[in-house]
Amino acid sequence: MKLRLPEAKSIRTHMILWIVGTMAFVMIVMGALLRYSVESALIRSVDRELDARSVVLERMSERMDDLPAPDMPQPPPGWFRLGQPGPPPGDDHHDGDNLTRLRPRLFDLQGHSMFGQDTEGPWDAKAFAGSLRGQRIYKTITRSGQPVRIVSTPIHGGRNIVGVAQIAYPLSEVRGDMAWLTSMLLTLIPVALIFATISAFYLTERLLIPLRQITQTASQIGGTNLSQRLKIVGRDEFAQLSSTFNTMLERIERSFEQLRRFTADASHELRTPLTVIKAHTSFALHDDITPSDFKRTMQSCDQAATAMSRIVEDLLMLVRSDAGQLKMDTRPVAVREVIEAATRMLRVSQHAQIELKIDDPSPMTMGDPDHLIRLFTNLIDNAARHTPLNGRITISAECDRHMVRACVSDTGPGVAPEHLPHLCERFYRVDESRNRKYGGTGLGLAISKSIVEAHSGSMTFQSVEGSGLTVHIALPIA
Repeated sequence: MKLRLPEAKSIRTHMILWIVGTMAFVMIVMGALLRYSVESALIRSVDRELDARSVVLERMSERMDDLPAPDMPQPPPGWFRLGQPGPPPGDDHHDGDNLTRLRPRLFDLQGHSMFGQDTEGPWDAKAFAGSLRGQRIYKTITRSGQPVRIVSTPIHGGRNIVGVAQIAYPLSEVRGDMAWLTSMLLTLIPVALIFATISAFYLTERLLIPLRQITQTASQIGGTNLSQRLKIVGRDEFAQLSSTFNTMLERIERSFEQLRRFTADASHELRTPLTVIKAHTSFALHDDITPSDFKRTMQSCDQAATAMSRIVEDLLMLVRSDAGQLKMDTRPVAVREVIEAATRMLRVSQHAQIELKIDDPSPMTMGDPDHLIRLFTNLIDNAARHTPLNGRITISAECDRHMVRACVSDTGPGVAPEHLPHLCERFYRVDESRNRKYGGTGLGLAISKSIVEAHSGSMTFQSVEGSGLTVHIALPIA
């Protein structure tokens, strides 16, 4: 069965829109910053030119008091307009055009022109007032609909301010240059966005090729061919995605294999008592059965039902543990009492000698007494089944900082290293014939591990083949 994926939205379209939108935003912002920077640089250049002219005007003003009124100096005619000489002083032919009358102006403290032919007041009254307080003020004003940059600077006579000079510079050329720059930006940004869109189409096509291959391969993987893996090419994010997907497939494949084995083993374990029950009930239905035979038949059925009930209860407990629904009545528990109760419940009638090595006073742990008794019962029962009668089972418990560490050791045949990682798997048997002979179901260690983990502890195994098995338990101290 092939994996059917829902129809995906066009991630390529989303990526293109994000790329082009981001590029458009960046270009607009950068264009605005470029235009602002260029305009600021041009204005600063104009201000420096105005500063230079103000210095010359201040030097000229130093001679004004020593000259007779008819010989009062006039500013050079080349200052009237940027790049274009203005009319000589007293030429009223262009009086109506204020841009042709941008010659420098000197004003006294009352705002009266120091040049006799100039009857017009200051270009900017606020700037004039600020210069009277000793400030040099730059300002852009509009004259006859055209922008003009002016500087107002105080004129000093000794230590006192004796007047104010205002010098103008038309910004028509600056505005013209800025208009040209703006038009170029408005032309180049759309062209750049077109190239960005084409590049985004090509880039997303290249980027999505590995994703399409991953999707195609993943769609071919089903429940019957989990062994198939994605091809890993390179070391980019798609390679990491393929590696992660392959790791997930390996976990799923292992889970499927464990589920298959679990189902087969559970079916086998339940089939045995069911077969016994079926055989004995069929025998009991004969008319010529004697009362004693009928009683033995019912006893065998009862034993088979008990075994089957125990298996079902163990499976239900494991299911609750997997779901995190294992009921716990947690309280301080003496480890010695738990172990002694477990040894009394040992189901094997004849077993090796059991030796207890427990600190006095007994270590205390936080846990559920019933579950802890079942934990040690399973471990001691497992050790007794695999230890000869002349062997020894040693159970120890001691406090170690914040943990109670217990060990259950036996002198049985031990376990080969390759089997140790699988001892807690459900229905796992190192020697199937021996376990079935002694009635084991293969669930005891799995249940023990679930109980330890429910108590926030850990369980590990140590064994040398032919020298017995040691189970190490760590539980939180009370």
